[in-house]
Amino acid sequence: MHLPIATAVSAVLLTSLAGVSPDRPISKWRVDFEDAQCVATRDFGTAATPITLALKRPPIGGELQLSVFTTRVRPGALRQVDASISINDAEAVRTTLLSYDPPTGIRRVYRLNLTSGGADALEKSSSLRLVAGKDLNQRFADPQIGPALKVLDACISDLRAAWNIGPNGTKISTLRAPASAGDFESLFTSRDLPQAGIGLNYEAPVGFVLLIDETGRIADCTVTETSGGAALDAQSCAVPMRLAKFKPALGADGRPTRDFYSYRVNWRFGMEVLRKPGKGN
Repeated sequence: MHLPIATAVSAVLLTSLAGVSPDRPISKWRVDFEDAQCVATRDFGTAATPITLALKRPPIGGELQLSVFTTRVRPGALRQVDASISINDAEAVRTTLLSYDPPTGIRRVYRLNLTSGGADALEKSSSLRLVAGKDLNQRFADPQIGPALKVLDACISDLRAAWNIGPNGTKISTLRAPASAGDFESLFTSRDLPQAGIGLNYEAPVGFVLLIDETGRIADCTVTETSGGAALDAQSCAVPMRLAKFKPALGADGRPTRDFYSYRVNWRFGMEVLRKPGKGN
């Protein structure tokens, strides 16, 4: 995807703070204008052991995916970890995050999804603290989180245009036919429920958006409504990424084109899984 040069340059011009304290940045904010996602990253800590904060916006909705990359001390399995997050040194809010080691590299990833309210608070903040048991206790002191998110929003605007997403997450009227996947809801079964929460009896909705390219391939999946459970959020994207088969959308000229598919699955622990299409289908 070819994005405006002026927008990309503005990401590089975000200035960095001085200092070598572990909670201070050691690099400028970088906004990656990728073909199917927009991600802002900044390094903290030291050059020898950097801690990277990454922010990803979905192309629709107000949620925010927050990831922290640290140096891996020892190998670890994929797991959900109880955590807490504090914005601007306010009272910590309990949550969960997913901890895992990518197949390649020597870094560990901690990932969670913030609600739109949390994302709005972060935009006005100058600090963020994330605690996950004995694994992670990191404060990020950075008054430029808000400006970085503004650049990220500019990237999202370009991303929407590239993937035929209309205002407020609507379908553009020029599509002759939207992307389709047949019986999409049948992909989700109780067998897909993660171990975290098994044995409990409650409902947990998760909304997500898929970007479907000209061949019908899913290019990206991002959560637009978090369940509050990191493992369940991740599984909601993992299921369609693994199983869904899409027919690509058709543009006004009848040729395959890019599109998006929004969906909301209501997981029910101890019961069956309910499915409900989201807007955009």
